[in-house]
Amino acid sequence: MTQRFQLMSARRKFLFTWIGLAVFLTAAFSGIYLHYAIQMRTDEFRARAELLAWAFADRAAFDLAQGNKQDLEFLTGTLVLGNVLYAEVVHQGQTLAVVSRLAEPLLPAAIPSGTWQIERKVSQNQAYWDIQRALPDVDGYIRLGLIVGPLENATRSQIFFVAGIAIAFLVLVSLVAIYWAGHLFAPPVAETQPPTTVPESTVAPGVASVPTEPPPLEANLSIIQIGELVIDDASKRVEMRNQAVELSPKEFELLRLLAREPGRVFSNEEILSQVWTDSHLATAQDVKQYIYFLRQKLEVNPKEPQLIVTARGFGYKLQV
Repeated sequence: MTQRFQLMSARRKFLFTWIGLAVFLTAAFSGIYLHYAIQMRTDEFRARAELLAWAFADRAAFDLAQGNKQDLEFLTGTLVLGNVLYAEVVHQGQTLAVVSRLAEPLLPAAIPSGTWQIERKVSQNQAYWDIQRALPDVDGYIRLGLIVGPLENATRSQIFFVAGIAIAFLVLVSLVAIYWAGHLFAPPVAETQPPTTVPESTVAPGVASVPTEPPPLEANLSIIQIGELVIDDASKRVEMRNQAVELSPKEFELLRLLAREPGRVFSNEEILSQVWTDSHLATAQDVKQYIYFLRQKLEVNPKEPQLIVTARGFGYKLQV
């Protein structure tokens, strides 16, 4: 009883140690990966925002220098699409062009010449970046509101994906640890007496022994015969009506699958998963094409097949 208790205690320590170590390492690596992945996505999104603001400021400064207010208003309006909530051009404290989808008005900002800034804001439960950039060589600035919903959605998806992988890994580690704990700390098995041997029967003197017949030879399981169709899996040969039929490896695999269970309907998904194991790009059209090839080589009249029959809406079968 004491030994069994010690084994159970050692098993619990083993499980707690390995599962705790797995949780710690999984959390550490997941946190490091998420930190860099989210930082990379944020930096990429910020770089695109900076590029958009720089292009807007450069074009707005050019239109101001040329006195093209109409072009400036057109430029501002074309920007407010998709993820852009608003666009504004301010020159010498006066708003020259503004298009906004916000419910509240934009408050004036003071941007020193040659500088810019990004501030996260929320309006009507919608988060966005308020981007302000000074106009080059002009007393004024541009302003953009960029929705950060796509960035936050991508971040959440990344977190859920990593969490799912981490949970699956921990479950796998836990199952392996339980398996090994059961083997390493199993109670000793009591020794059993070896089985007694049964003495050979003796033959009475003067009585001839009857020879025993050897067991029948096992049938050759590598050969499948269905009617006039013969498939030799060992030599990869196919005969139909006593005539050899040349098949490609893929045609042979497809025919062997159908002949394995004559009369059973195999769906396109089953055929793809068992015959096209080396390709994830194969489709039901490939199955249909190879069924056509087999009918051309095996059927008396391929247009009215009697051997390889289509079960409409379900798949194909080898007619018994």
